[in-house]
Amino acid sequence: MIKGKLKNCFAESYRLIWMFVLSLVFANAASLTLSAQDGYTLWDDNCSDCHSIGDGVYLGPDLQGINAKRPASWMLSFIKSSKTMIANGDPDAVALFEEFKKKKMPDFALSDAEIQAILAYIASQSPQATNEIDTSKPAPDDQNLNIESGNTEQNDNGSTQTTNESQNSGNTQNNVSNANSGGGVSSERLDQLEEKLNQVIAFQRNLRPTEITSSDIKKGEHLFKGKTAFEYGAASCISCHNIIPTDTFNWNPSASEIIAKFKFGSGNNIEDELSNPQTEKMKKLLLDHPLTNSEIFYLSAYIHDVSKKDLWAESPRDNKSKLAWIILVLILLSLIDLMITKVVKPRAIPTLIFLLGIVFESYVVFGAATSVGLSQGYSPDQPIKFSHKVHAGENQINCKYCHSTVEYSQTAGIPSANVCMNCHNKIKSGTHTGTYELDKLRAAVKDKKPIEWVKVHNLPDHVYYNHAQHVNVGKLDCIECHGDVAKMDRIKQVNTLSMGWCLNCHRNHEVNFDNKFYDSYKILHDKISSGDIDTVLVKDIGGEDCQSCHY
Repeated sequence: MIKGKLKNCFAESYRLIWMFVLSLVFANAASLTLSAQDGYTLWDDNCSDCHSIGDGVYLGPDLQGINAKRPASWMLSFIKSSKTMIANGDPDAVALFEEFKKKKMPDFALSDAEIQAILAYIASQSPQATNEIDTSKPAPDDQNLNIESGNTEQNDNGSTQTTNESQNSGNTQNNVSNANSGGGVSSERLDQLEEKLNQVIAFQRNLRPTEITSSDIKKGEHLFKGKTAFEYGAASCISCHNIIPTDTFNWNPSASEIIAKFKFGSGNNIEDELSNPQTEKMKKLLLDHPLTNSEIFYLSAYIHDVSKKDLWAESPRDNKSKLAWIILVLILLSLIDLMITKVVKPRAIPTLIFLLGIVFESYVVFGAATSVGLSQGYSPDQPIKFSHKVHAGENQINCKYCHSTVEYSQTAGIPSANVCMNCHNKIKSGTHTGTYELDKLRAAVKDKKPIEWVKVHNLPDHVYYNHAQHVNVGKLDCIECHGDVAKMDRIKQVNTLSMGWCLNCHRNHEVNFDNKFYDSYKILHDKISSGDIDTVLVKDIGGEDCQSCHY
């Protein structure tokens, strides 16, 4: 009997001990689940914008398995104030700071318990997490959104098998309907989760190459050229970024410049630029008219495709040349009818067409012959959109500041990029173009490559012209030859610069004859003294002599 009582006593004690142990296990498991639940919310609010768990590097390192790599005390201090640890010279903190290009992580006013909850959540999402931790991200504030892909059963051979998929699918639908009916997560929270999902999708899209189909490229081309409207009413790309070269000044970069900047494989991401524009103009444009993810994808597909081709080789159509060819055909047809076929009645019609055609063709040929070597109206694209109106007009910068050799050299000189940087070391952004054009200038200085400006005013090789002689001695103002550049955004050749134009100037322009250089012209000085002449013109001192301008 005593033996039986002792046996019962031991059994009861054994049961109580196991109940106590199991209660501790369940309590710890509950605390871990709670930590993961709270940790997800804290992670989502404080960490997920810059870090991922197993999805690769964002702005900061991937934190998968970080618990095994760093001591808990180190993580606690680093999350609270990474700046302090870097300032104190902690080797690991400094190494991270250097690795991620000195991007500073902000300090967080989180308690030790909150940081431990975040670390518990990271551990739950890492491969080394135990079976006691739920590895699916718990949905905050509502257990109805705890969507699972299926329960697993352990087989004798150690493998797992998914079961109850149909049941879980039904639960998923019920959970979503509960959320939509108001019993679940708020719509604001759902919007936040959707935004996070879009960020992850965008990151994954950039992380791995995406197969682009010809249909995607065609859709992007239609969006770019305005053949298809954007869903939220954004203006077509071509309305600002011209495709065909133009002789008008467009502050916006041309399509070819955009293609060059975001050339396939260059490292520049057109998708990031369209989803998070950097320029103020693009920010204002897309503020009320955002692009959808599909529209961004189609545009980037088109730009990446055409960046591998010489697409923008088109030039403005020469309508006068086409008309000349058409009239030439009419002349030939009218001549054939007059001499051979004699179909058109009355005969005056082909005769009139023939005569008018000859007159027009003669005009075209004469104009082309007399304009050989002349470039009046020439206004080429420049590598940087430099506006003389902004610099010489609005800011009243003297021409000689940039063209500093004009008073003592044959040429006026083109300023180096260092001259531009004298001002633009302080002026970082343009009023019209933002930083886009100035980035080209900074790149030229950094790479030590001269900017390849296109010369506008060109003279034939057999013509000699000296700027110093005209500006320093002749006291000519720049405007007399180049036009009013202070009113020009885009420089244009205003005058013909023909020989006749130069001779007319020499025949009418007076010479400052008090200059000691002209002391040797005794005959002209005697004529002035006797009153025979009161002024000396350029032609009087050899301005009409061929050898003065021609070699």
